[in-house]
Amino acid sequence: MTCVSSCQAPAHEIDEVVAIEALLLRRADARGIHRHLETLDRMDHLMEEHGLVQKQWKSRVSNQRARVLWRIWIRQQDSSEPKAALDHAQDAFEFASGLTDKISDFATPKALSNAIERSKKKSLIDTIESLITYGTIRASAKQFTEAIKSANAVIHLAGEENPRLWAMGYLVRAEAYIGNGQLVEARQDIEKATVLEQQIDHRYVGDRRRLVQRAISPMEFFFSELEAKDFDKATYRLLGWFIETHSRKRNQNEIYKSTGISRSLLKSYLKFLIENTDEPYRHLIPILTPHSDTTKKRIT
Repeated sequence: MTCVSSCQAPAHEIDEVVAIEALLLRRADARGIHRHLETLDRMDHLMEEHGLVQKQWKSRVSNQRARVLWRIWIRQQDSSEPKAALDHAQDAFEFASGLTDKISDFATPKALSNAIERSKKKSLIDTIESLITYGTIRASAKQFTEAIKSANAVIHLAGEENPRLWAMGYLVRAEAYIGNGQLVEARQDIEKATVLEQQIDHRYVGDRRRLVQRAISPMEFFFSELEAKDFDKATYRLLGWFIETHSRKRNQNEIYKSTGISRSLLKSYLKFLIENTDEPYRHLIPILTPHSDTTKKRIT
């Protein structure tokens, strides 16, 4: 990450702040969101005490505050939008990006991304994290256009270099698409995030994907846009769901042994997935592909 200040604190002091930052997520579940806020207050105190005034650290604390305040708003729903959470997400963005404009001031994802890329004082990863939080909050408040703008900027800025943030961009956009009734687009984004999960060594993205996907019923998710003539496509989608949820998915042979699905049907399903690039469960292609052919088949 790029540090936006040249001042450096002693290593043991930075380690203490890092340890508190790592504690935040555990306390969010184990002791409740109000204890989370107490931890953030402690982090603020430590930064002031030890002179850790770099904007990168301020961005992280503001981003965590935004998430906690958003969770409180989700539980209470005491206003039309979580203003305090949005304000802290905006603060996190300003500290990390080095920009003074509000995220909402940018008319398009391209304008937002270009401004971030031009900034010489940015911490890119922390900037992207703030956009993820901002987009999530906007989607929850049913401000879908603004959420999609933020998510598109995340997708552009993260790219292949950071599959975790890239996947999160797709999931924020999928959540907004679901709220806006764009189920086909949501399903495609969830599939892209599912493929990226295979490159990530922790469960956070998978947990977030399942949470987003549970926002709509499986029937709506897989079959909402199909017509009577699409019976074969519906059958294949049901087959993909069955393989995903009821088999050991390490290779084609194990799917056959655990489910009894014939190899000829698995071969036919593999061909269907390769030929239809907008289908869910395309992440099964490498698993369904016979081992000798895996280098020949690529997910596009």
